[in-house]
Amino acid sequence: MCVICVQIMRDQITMKDALAGFEEVTNLDVTNENTKHAVEIIWADKEGDTKRVAELVKAGYKKERWL
Repeated sequence: MCVICVQIMRDQITMKDALAGFEEVTNLDVTNENTKHAVEIIWADKEGDTKRVAELVKAGYKKERWL
């Protein structure tokens, strides 16, 4: 579940803010299931793979939205 992805998709935060949030999540709780998702988005962004970032955000949004 990714609340940050929901905020991105609803235009409540920017991608820049989201990346800071993802990094905060990964620093706070490395056992959290969202950590892997956040790390994937961070790495895709660092590699410049915007298509992959969009896919991951959309997947996080769908998963959170239907729970």
